[in-house]
Amino acid sequence: LSKTEVAFTAMEQLHRATTAEEEARIDKIWSANLGLKIVEYNDLVALIARDIRRDDMNRGWSGYRAPDIIHLATARFMQVDEMHTLDVGLHRYSNVLGFPVTNPLSPQ
Repeated sequence: LSKTEVAFTAMEQLHRATTAEEEARIDKIWSANLGLKIVEYNDLVALIARDIRRDDMNRGWSGYRAPDIIHLATARFMQVDEMHTLDVGLHRYSNVLGFPVTNPLSPQ
């Protein structure tokens, strides 16, 4: 799911062209040791995502698409210490899922 979402760079958004260098940079995200782990979507993740969506309805929360919920469910399935996202709206799940959902850390 993340590989699909991280399909282009900011420069590509402006010019709609992919250079070999940009493509290599995107691919490096998944192969570099950046604390990312590829997790196969499975039935347990699907059930966790379903439970999160049901809990959202009970809380009166709406508007989150299935991919956002799948990311949260995958993080819970993997029992992460924390999840990073640029979507500040997802930070509200910190108190619900048992791990902090925060902004990404910037490399120094």
